[in-house]
Amino acid sequence: MRKWLSLGSLSQFPSMNPQQDQDQDLQKKIQQQQSGFYSSMVIAFILILIYKAIDNEWNTNIIPFSFFEFWHIKFTIKEGLQAALPIFGWGIFLKTISIIFRPVWLSREIIKQVDPDVFIGKGIFDSLRAGIFEEIGFRWLFFFNSIAITKLMNFILLGFMDHGIVKWVFLTIIAPISNWMSFDLLQGYIYNPLGWFVGAAMLTVNAAFREGHKYQGPIGWLNSWYVGLFFFWLMFNYGIPTAILAHIIYDVVLFCEEYVYLSYCKRKTFGEESDS
Repeated sequence: MRKWLSLGSLSQFPSMNPQQDQDQDLQKKIQQQQSGFYSSMVIAFILILIYKAIDNEWNTNIIPFSFFEFWHIKFTIKEGLQAALPIFGWGIFLKTISIIFRPVWLSREIIKQVDPDVFIGKGIFDSLRAGIFEEIGFRWLFFFNSIAITKLMNFILLGFMDHGIVKWVFLTIIAPISNWMSFDLLQGYIYNPLGWFVGAAMLTVNAAFREGHKYQGPIGWLNSWYVGLFFFWLMFNYGIPTAILAHIIYDVVLFCEEYVYLSYCKRKTFGEESDS
């Protein structure tokens, strides 16, 4: 049920889970995941400060971006949101398909457990939380840290001899497959001119972003990979503030569509019961 309600959304920790009241273990697990995510953000932030201090002191260029590189709005937010219109349309399409093919018995079961008004309230809260913290985490903190970790791992695995295994695996296997799966649209970012490690870090972080949505099933799992890459594109071209706003709007639109459907089903169900 949680999968159907959240399918297509980008929230890793949806608060609207009908089973939580009955399943304390599930609720505890979600809370632990949330705590781990926020703790990882704090640790990542501290590590970035250390990396930049090292860069400034020894000119090592561990991270080839300034600390607030992507916090500058390169174009107007309006232009960024206009560029995001295709992903909003895709989200609406995916949610519509999930509603059309949702089993009738499941819709009835959802209505019994979910109040549409509570659902939309929590959905908007989830959208704000996910839009702000997931974009800051994945598109900035984890991305920057992944660059440093990728370079370190490659150095350890024969990179010091100019035969880095991590670099070879990325350029020979991961990058070509990812470029093919993204229809060559992100080739300039996967094979980033600043270095192969930028593309490697982006794909590594995006894979983690995808794994955070596997509770939505195979379709939601795959969708989050593509949408995650789109938000990286937004970040590179329009800045993190635009990506945050687009993320929030994307989720809000999907939750609103679900709310309209749940409200319709509730009125129809109660109407049938009154007639009987």
